Amino acid sequence: MKCQPSCSPAGATPGDGCFSKHCRRPGDSRWRMAASAFKYVWPTTGILKTRLAACFVLVLAERAINLAAPIAFKHMVEVLSALTADTAAAAAADGGSLIGAVQSSLRLLLMAG
Repeated sequence: MKCQPSCSPAGATPGDGCFSKHCRRPGDSRWRMAASAFKYVWPTTGILKTRLAACFVLVLAERAINLAAPIAFKHMVEVLSALTADTAAAAAADGGSLIGAVQSSLRLLLMAG
């Protein structure tokens, strides 16, 4: 893609290329330019294509885990706070014995899971 004389600014030559904002044609977009540059980045051998695709999959998995982690922590905190409240109530009902409270919290934890 070379500059057309109609879109060249003053002082630009047609051999400058179409990367300056004055030389781009109206239909060109950044996505089209990135897609045309992608052919120089994409490897030609099969093993490198496989490795690059695996890297893209790993990046996407990492993004999904980063999004899911706060939600999982929220659920864990909710379950543990409910267990703590139930354990305190069970300990008070058992006369404050630690063993009874631990047994009731384990029972509640097994039923919650």
